[in-house]
Amino acid sequence: MIKYLRIGGMPNQFQGKLRLPPSKSYMHRAMFIASLAMKPSEITGCGSTMSDDVLATIGALRVFGIEVKHSPGANGTLRVLPGETSRSQISVFARGSGTTARFTIGFAALAKEGAHVRISGDNSLSRRPMESILESLSELGVNCYYENEKGKLPITIEGGGIRGGECTVDGSISSQFISSLLISCTKARNDCTIRIKDPSKLVSKPYIDATLAMLSYFGLKVKPISSKLGYSSFRIKANQRAKPRKFSVPGDMSTAAALIGTTLATGGTSELLGVNSRFPQSDSAMIQIARKFGASIRKTGGSMIVKSERNNFLDLEFDLKESPDIVPVVVGLAAALGRQVEITNVGHLRFKESDRISVLSRELKKLGVRTRESSSTLSILGKVDDTNEVRKPILINPEKDHRMLMAIAIAALSGRYGEIMISDPDCVGKSYPAFVNDLQKLCHEKKTVKIVEVSR
Repeated sequence: MIKYLRIGGMPNQFQGKLRLPPSKSYMHRAMFIASLAMKPSEITGCGSTMSDDVLATIGALRVFGIEVKHSPGANGTLRVLPGETSRSQISVFARGSGTTARFTIGFAALAKEGAHVRISGDNSLSRRPMESILESLSELGVNCYYENEKGKLPITIEGGGIRGGECTVDGSISSQFISSLLISCTKARNDCTIRIKDPSKLVSKPYIDATLAMLSYFGLKVKPISSKLGYSSFRIKANQRAKPRKFSVPGDMSTAAALIGTTLATGGTSELLGVNSRFPQSDSAMIQIARKFGASIRKTGGSMIVKSERNNFLDLEFDLKESPDIVPVVVGLAAALGRQVEITNVGHLRFKESDRISVLSRELKKLGVRTRESSSTLSILGKVDDTNEVRKPILINPEKDHRMLMAIAIAALSGRYGEIMISDPDCVGKSYPAFVNDLQKLCHEKKTVKIVEVSR
């Protein structure tokens, strides 16, 4: 039997109230940084169900001797109790989480003298580049070894600490390399200076902002140096001590983006709870983007009310260099509303869980949507034809990528493409395990959106 997410078209109604799941970006950062303190920290608002990526970080920290206790009541609490393992051979399996793997690479250097930390991941993660952070750590006195292909997992990091000094890091593929260094270098033996190789090519800057905000929240000092092009370097004092804290995780804006997209695709109304503007999130850019698609979005207290009001037909162009994770949502929404959209400066999407530019282009063509791609752009050019002929279900392959599945689901809920069957629906567990259930709640029935099993 093969499992699919079946979407039968536009629901009769799409409205309701949902609480956003916690931001996994902030949960990753809070757990790693809290592990550097001398006493326990408490992270609240973590939800009752953990995403696969968050579970990967919990598992990684436990291998290092750090105790992470989850209490599912009262919207979920994680208690992080710093510790250290006595083992000299340490093995971390990061599942499919790029953040877990890249943060662990820097963190592993802080293991005791003589320890060897082997970091591996699933097939998808093993294809993603790691070379930039390994080169930077080597400049700071850390020994790193490849097991197979250069720049790819599995790798081994020698413990014993970070000597410090100066290093250069390439931020053109992922800001996670920089965030990892910022966190781990607070424990270096000497002051560190981290230089950005080419500041004009730095991607996903808001994620660095999030890391800096969390370091400051836990009492750690990093001095960013900026130029006209943005961040150019960071200066970090040696051997700092993180302070134990109680931290409330903000609602996840990448999830909010997906729910905004589905609301507009269906012409519905939704209220999203748990919105917190205190801590920066890259995916908050979706609010302004949605307004250009004709959305009415009103913030009130800790909630956001989203309504679909109008659909003007101007062509749109978005530079999403800083917000790559919402590209699939924007693409799915363009297909849902029949809009022509050009998305630029997103070449780093080719190094995610899948080559997202290529996969989005390929799968949308199955729906009859014309696309055009280059190394760093993706354009949605509209549907080939708008006739309502009876068609067989369209089979979609998201390449085990959670954001690909959500993008096609948004397009499907518009009702423009008939019945759509998306394989491997469990892949959304990576970031949003409740995605299908929440759509069913907003549809107020299960027949439009349902999990089905089909014989091979």
